[in-house]
Amino acid sequence: MAGEQIRIVLWAIPRTLSTAFTISMSHLDDVQVINHPFRSAHRFCSDGIISDHYDHSIDTRKQYYQHIADTDIDDANTLDFLENFSDLQLKENIYEAEYPGKKVIFAREMMYAIDPPFEQLPTGYRHVFLIRDPTKVIASFEKFVKRRCSFLNDSKQCNFRNHVVFKPEIFFKKAFDLYEHLKKNGIDCNPVVIDCSDLLNDPEGTLRLYCQQLGIRFTENLVRWWKRDSVFKEWRMSVMERKEQTLLAFYENAFHSEGFQSTNQSPTISSSQLSEDANYCIKVNLKYYQRLHDVRIRPEQEKVTQYESS
Repeated sequence: MAGEQIRIVLWAIPRTLSTAFTISMSHLDDVQVINHPFRSAHRFCSDGIISDHYDHSIDTRKQYYQHIADTDIDDANTLDFLENFSDLQLKENIYEAEYPGKKVIFAREMMYAIDPPFEQLPTGYRHVFLIRDPTKVIASFEKFVKRRCSFLNDSKQCNFRNHVVFKPEIFFKKAFDLYEHLKKNGIDCNPVVIDCSDLLNDPEGTLRLYCQQLGIRFTENLVRWWKRDSVFKEWRMSVMERKEQTLLAFYENAFHSEGFQSTNQSPTISSSQLSEDANYCIKVNLKYYQRLHDVRIRPEQEKVTQYESS
């Protein structure tokens, strides 16, 4: 229906370019971006202790929290203390809140932040999944974990296979379970799945089809953007999330980009380059990745639709 507000939630697996995708969506006309409130509540407890963060000791977690809490940011008073909210409160007060004057509500979430039976799913949303070759996901994630462990000076806890928060062993299984749940229960009969390889190799074709599927207007600004780090300040998100990014600059690569870059020259990653745990996680994720990959939107679909309608 013309003029109807469109609400979208992106379910991302870590290391799938979800920050770049969210920057892209920030260039939609009259959009409100919500930056993973479930993840913030999942990771940060209301008493100020990071929830089983990297399975470090309580003292280490408190130290890490204090580093974040002590970080100064200019706009702290404009942000939400989402870590103090329950999932139900986030669903009702953030996701299902009214956003007058906005044509599109775009929310980003991480798959590890929710669990079956998925009772916290907000109503009135279309659902999008962002996936990527598990070898690239796990290889990148292993580096990410080591980087954080280095910051915490706690190298003994860098084993991520059974990580309490992120659970890389079931990254794709949770995504597939949610995809099936949405379809079987009539919540979203046609969830949209995007593979990063399609997004990188044909960003315009993939984003045109994505917009077509969701009923939003495609513009060139979604492919090549001029606003990068500035859009970050327009997102509705947790004050702790903002401070953590200011402290550790996890989004810097995305914020210095000007669009989606082709991966034609991306080097092949061999199993010998990865740890035993990383190879195990890749193996158990592959079948669920393939099931989602099989139902992904493909840029050639958009070209066929254009041809049939001409």
